[in-house]
Amino acid sequence: MPANPNPSLKAVARVAKVSISTASRALHGHSRLLPATIQAVQAAARRVGYQTNPFISGTMRRVRNRGQLGHLGAIAYLTFHDTPQGWRRNSTYLRFHEGASRRAQDLGFQLDTIWAREPRMHAKRLSAILDARGIVGVVVGPRPAQPRPDLLDWERFSTACVGVPLPEVKLHQAGSHHARLLARALTVLEERRYRRVGLVLLDSQVSKTEPGWVATWCHRQEQTESRFRVPLLVMPALDSERIARWLRRFRPDAIIGLHDELADIVRECGLRVPEEVGFAHLSRADRPDAPAGMDQRPRVIGAAAVDLVTNQIFSGERGVAKMPHALLIEGEWIDGWSVRPA
Repeated sequence: MPANPNPSLKAVARVAKVSISTASRALHGHSRLLPATIQAVQAAARRVGYQTNPFISGTMRRVRNRGQLGHLGAIAYLTFHDTPQGWRRNSTYLRFHEGASRRAQDLGFQLDTIWAREPRMHAKRLSAILDARGIVGVVVGPRPAQPRPDLLDWERFSTACVGVPLPEVKLHQAGSHHARLLARALTVLEERRYRRVGLVLLDSQVSKTEPGWVATWCHRQEQTESRFRVPLLVMPALDSERIARWLRRFRPDAIIGLHDELADIVRECGLRVPEEVGFAHLSRADRPDAPAGMDQRPRVIGAAAVDLVTNQIFSGERGVAKMPHALLIEGEWIDGWSVRPA
């Protein structure tokens, strides 16, 4: 029988003519099985080309011996700012990491934070660092700018990314459901009697979220009476003068964006927030004085990325995904001072 390129335990059990549970126990040398049964299952495994996962074998041995998982090793969390601690200045990125760290700990892993933009860092060196630490699982953290696709020797690791996907590498992804996030913000503003709502984004924010925000915005604009429509404002960088001109020309009564400074620019134009112009943040900070807007639930997203990685570790999957999975987390609206009360 030719070897199956992806042999399963079920295939071993079928060839050995035993149940899947018996095949599993036999491959792990269960003492209560007859030697002949163990030999038959092992022969069937060789015949179909099945190999046990050493990580799972070691884990199950610890479970049998101690009744719990204990410490299973480390998972790498890669950061991509200009400095080792630069990512900590972004409240959303910080909460991604908090969620990932807590989830890893719950599952018996330690989260090792590694600066992937360290000078002279390359795929061979980064892969060697992970190997030296015995790391097989990698969470690719959020990135201000997309790294090179040859960041890592992907075939040696179980990986998933946080936030937006890597465009040139097929990885599993845990991120925000951007389309529903913006749709929810628009619905709340409409309920608060705002009629001329404008959206302000940077070029990088549009490209990172693929068509999510822009597609949702265009769809909702088509459903809006023409007299209430406000053109989308997209800029390379935050430009207060350009925003002020846009405000004066199109007179939005509410703005959605990703910068707290938008509320300050509105005030500088002589308009009151939230009475004359409301402001809704698409990724509000987790603090009492934050403006109203959407909580993207970044801790949940970080935890979901760790789940994606550990699922691959336990199933012995390495390398880029043949069919990438995306876990999209829905955000929730949080009230604040920048929007009229319900």
